[in-house]
Amino acid sequence: MDVIKFSDDSPLKDFISKNTKMSADERGENLLRAKGIRTISEKTAQSTEACTICPDRSDRVSAHFISFVQTDGSLYELDGRKAFPINHGKTSEKTFLKDTATVIKEKFMKLDPDNTNFNVMALSKTT
Repeated sequence: MDVIKFSDDSPLKDFISKNTKMSADERGENLLRAKGIRTISEKTAQSTEACTICPDRSDRVSAHFISFVQTDGSLYELDGRKAFPINHGKTSEKTFLKDTATVIKEKFMKLDPDNTNFNVMALSKTT
């Protein structure tokens, strides 16, 4: 097994060593207060190496992300390339996954059945 080696002054090493025996909630709270990690994160996010050019809404791109959410009994598609959320009709907590799969099959996959350049991921709580 590979082992990650940190420098002695690493804020991440310090955080890990101080929080190993903490609960997930405690680690989360401590992460909010971890100034060293936040400083490095902000510095990295502002570096020129981290910059990308955001395409214009009308530009054609070969890949991007969309999300489906259930709000007030309706299934919405959230796509940053569209001017507003798309309402795909009624859904519920119980039917959300099935309804979303139907939209993906009928409104995306059916348009180009030979295109396999996509992934689907569901994020959910365990029951």
